[in-house]
Amino acid sequence: MFQQLKVKSDVDRDAQARANDPMSDAEDARLAAATELTRTERGVALRALAGQLAHQMRNPLAAIRAACSSLREDLSNEEHQQRLDMTLHEVDRLLTLVTGTVKSVSAKPEQPRRLDLADEVHDVVAIARDSIPQLGTVDVSGDTGIECSLPRNTFRASLFSLLDHVVDTYHPDPLRVELRRSNGRAQIDFKVADEYAAGAPDGFHQTTLVRSGDGRSIGLVVAERFARDNGGRLAHFVNANDSQALTLDLPCTDV
Repeated sequence: MFQQLKVKSDVDRDAQARANDPMSDAEDARLAAATELTRTERGVALRALAGQLAHQMRNPLAAIRAACSSLREDLSNEEHQQRLDMTLHEVDRLLTLVTGTVKSVSAKPEQPRRLDLADEVHDVVAIARDSIPQLGTVDVSGDTGIECSLPRNTFRASLFSLLDHVVDTYHPDPLRVELRRSNGRAQIDFKVADEYAAGAPDGFHQTTLVRSGDGRSIGLVVAERFARDNGGRLAHFVNANDSQALTLDLPCTDV
């Protein structure tokens, strides 16, 4: 009995100490933010993959169904008609499955809000240090005071996903993140080598739009889906010396 009371007393004392420790509160807030960011990223990734599923399967299945229906009308052999009926039944079942899967992961669109992009980048980098162990030095530079109207949670999830992808693929140290704004658009460059002209990747000789599918990593799928849904794009720049940059390009009108 005495031992139980002592344990309870120790637990209460530790809880009180944590309640009075501002550093503990900050750590709890950071961990909660990391958990929420990861949850949002998973949700965005799931919806992006569901969209790929619909695109890659629904259209071919619909074409197969149309061909089978046309072929059935030309057949007079009852046995062959029955076989095609079975095929049509299975195609309809798969179409229903794909449509149901896409609907099950749909979410209410997040409303855009006014964001300071530099603040969001710094915040996501700080949160990522608890979730991406390989993350080294991250130098954030460029234009300050860039404010855009964007859905905050999915924007942060796309930044986190790009950080995760770049670190896992290139292992840069330091990683350079540069913010720019021009002609009503904002660009966030993730640069993974030192050989860059200051300001922008204008000297890059090859530009490839990153699109979902084709074996892309989940990080790229999330970021590309966010960019596309918000009128932007995700571009991959390659320099003559094989330097790499991923640029998240987004509309950024006055807010």
